Amino acid sequence: MPVHRGRVGRPKCEVLARELRSRNSAVEVSLMQRRIINRADLDTLTKADLIVLSADSPGITELVNAHCVTTGQVWLNVCYVNDIAVWGPLVIPGVTGCWACQRLTARDSPGNTELDILISRINSRYQSPSHGSTNMPAAALASLDVLKYLGGFGSVQSLNRKVGLWTHELRLDEQSSPRNPECPASGSMRASSKSSV
Repeated sequence: MPVHRGRVGRPKCEVLARELRSRNSAVEVSLMQRRIINRADLDTLTKADLIVLSADSPGITELVNAHCVTTGQVWLNVCYVNDIAVWGPLVIPGVTGCWACQRLTARDSPGNTELDILISRINSRYQSPSHGSTNMPAAALASLDVLKYLGGFGSVQSLNRKVGLWTHELRLDEQSSPRNPECPASGSMRASSKSSV
C-alpha cells in the first residue's frame, strides 16, 4: 500500500482491516490486536481456516508451531531474511512436515551461556531493515499459496518446504521440510487420512 497519512503510526492489523473493508464491504473482518507471549495467548485466538504468521519475536515460530500441531491448525510463516523474501513451510498437521521437523533456522545452543549472552547482545543492537521491496514479494507469494490451499487449486509452493526469493539476484532457493517421524513436535501424530495437497 502506498504511504498514506491515515496509515502512518497506526497498527498494521488496523490498517489492513480498514483496507480490506474498503475494498469489499461484504467481507467480514475480525480484528484482534494482541501480543503473543505464550500458549495461553494462542488459545484465545478464534479457530480459522489458516493462520499466517508474520512476526520476528524470538521463539514465536516454535510457539505457534507447537500450538498449531496440538490443535490441528494449518499455518504458514511469512518473513524476510535481510533481502530474501521468505514463506513456508505451509504446515498441515498430520499431512506435511511442521516447523520442528527439520532445522530451518539457526537456534541457540542449549547450555552454552557465553553464546546465549553474545546472541542476546547482538539481537539487542541489530535488527534487519524492513522494506517493501522484500516484504511485498514475500506477502504476495505467500498469499498465492494461501489462495491455492484454501481454494483447492494449483500447486502450493511451500508444502514441505521453506521458499526464499533472493531479491538482489531474482533467484529462488528452498529448504526441504518433509515430515520427520522423530520430530519432537509432530513425530507421534498419525498421518492424516486427508489426501495431500
